[in-house]
Amino acid sequence: MERLAVYGTLRARFGRHRELGLEHALVPLGACRIAGRLVDLDAYPGLVPGDGLVEAELFGIRDARVLARIDAYEGYEPARPERSLFTRRWVRLARPSLGA
Repeated sequence: MERLAVYGTLRARFGRHRELGLEHALVPLGACRIAGRLVDLDAYPGLVPGDGLVEAELFGIRDARVLARIDAYEGYEPARPERSLFTRRWVRLARPSLGA
Protein backbone atom coordinates (compact mmCIF):
# COMPACT_ATOMS: atom_id res chain seq x y z
CA MET A 1 0.00 0.00 0.00
CA GLU A 2 1.37 3.42 -0.91
CA ARG A 3 1.63 5.93 1.91
CA LEU A 4 0.94 9.63 2.30
CA ALA A 5 2.30 11.88 5.05
CA VAL A 6 0.37 15.09 5.71
CA TYR A 7 0.95 18.12 7.89
CA GLY A 8 -1.10 21.25 8.47
CA THR A 9 -4.77 21.44 7.54
CA LEU A 10 -4.92 17.94 6.01
CA ARG A 11 -4.30 16.27 9.40
CA ALA A 12 -7.24 14.22 10.70
CA ARG A 13 -8.10 16.61 13.54
CA PHE A 14 -8.79 19.50 11.16
CA GLY A 15 -12.01 20.05 9.21
CA ARG A 16 -10.46 19.81 5.74
CA HIS A 17 -9.74 16.11 6.32
CA ARG A 18 -13.48 15.42 6.58
CA GLU A 19 -14.52 17.97 3.96
CA LEU A 20 -12.31 16.26 1.37
CA GLY A 21 -13.54 12.78 2.38
CA LEU A 22 -10.05 11.68 3.35
CA GLU A 23 -11.31 9.40 6.12
CA HIS A 24 -12.82 7.11 3.45
CA ALA A 25 -9.80 7.00 1.13
CA LEU A 26 -6.94 6.89 3.64
CA VAL A 27 -6.06 4.40 6.38
CA PRO A 28 -4.48 6.01 9.47
CA LEU A 29 -1.05 4.53 10.24
CA GLY A 30 0.00 6.88 13.04
CA ALA A 31 2.21 9.85 13.75
CA CYS A 32 5.39 10.51 11.80
CA ARG A 33 8.05 13.16 11.40
CA ILE A 34 9.36 14.71 8.20
CA ALA A 35 12.79 16.33 8.00
CA GLY A 36 12.44 20.05 7.34
CA ARG A 37 10.82 23.09 8.87
CA LEU A 38 7.47 24.82 8.61
CA VAL A 39 7.22 28.36 7.33
CA ASP A 40 4.26 30.70 7.75
CA LEU A 41 2.63 31.42 4.38
CA ASP A 42 -0.10 33.54 6.02
CA ALA A 43 -3.22 31.37 5.57
CA TYR A 44 -1.38 28.04 5.74
CA PRO A 45 1.96 26.44 6.61
CA GLY A 46 4.57 25.35 4.09
CA LEU A 47 7.18 22.62 4.59
CA VAL A 48 10.65 23.49 3.32
CA PRO A 49 14.01 21.72 3.59
CA GLY A 50 15.73 22.32 6.91
CA ASP A 51 17.43 20.79 9.92
CA GLY A 52 14.31 20.29 12.03
CA LEU A 53 11.59 17.66 12.25
CA VAL A 54 7.96 18.43 11.41
CA GLU A 55 5.15 16.51 13.10
CA ALA A 56 2.86 14.88 10.55
CA GLU A 57 0.37 12.04 10.16
CA LEU A 58 0.99 8.96 8.06
CA PHE A 59 -1.77 7.27 6.07
CA GLY A 60 -2.04 4.31 3.76
CA ILE A 61 -3.74 5.18 0.48
CA ARG A 62 -6.84 2.99 0.08
CA ASP A 63 -8.15 4.85 -2.98
CA ALA A 64 -5.55 6.63 -5.16
CA ARG A 65 -8.25 8.91 -6.60
CA VAL A 66 -7.99 10.86 -3.35
CA LEU A 67 -4.75 12.39 -4.62
CA ALA A 68 -6.68 14.37 -7.25
CA ARG A 69 -8.91 15.85 -4.51
CA ILE A 70 -5.87 16.76 -2.42
CA ASP A 71 -4.10 18.23 -5.44
CA ALA A 72 -7.13 20.40 -6.26
CA TYR A 73 -7.33 21.63 -2.65
CA GLU A 74 -3.59 22.41 -2.61
CA GLY A 75 -3.64 24.00 -6.07
CA TYR A 76 -1.11 21.46 -7.30
CA GLU A 77 -0.97 20.64 -11.02
CA PRO A 78 0.87 17.30 -11.45
CA ALA A 79 1.30 17.90 -15.19
CA ARG A 80 2.72 21.40 -14.57
CA PRO A 81 4.35 21.41 -11.12
CA GLU A 82 6.27 24.61 -11.88
CA ARG A 83 2.93 26.49 -11.80
CA SER A 84 2.06 25.19 -8.34
CA LEU A 85 2.66 26.77 -4.96
CA PHE A 86 2.91 23.33 -3.36
CA THR A 87 4.45 20.10 -4.60
CA ARG A 88 3.84 16.46 -3.84
CA ARG A 89 6.96 14.33 -3.72
CA TRP A 90 8.45 11.17 -2.27
CA VAL A 91 10.37 11.67 0.98
CA ARG A 92 12.06 9.41 3.48
CA LEU A 93 10.41 9.93 6.85
CA ALA A 94 12.60 10.72 9.83
CA ARG A 95 10.28 8.67 12.06
CA PRO A 96 9.24 5.97 11.40
CA SER A 97 11.95 5.12 8.90
CA LEU A 98 9.69 4.67 5.85
CA GLY A 99 9.12 6.31 2.51
CA ALA A 100 5.93 8.30 1.90
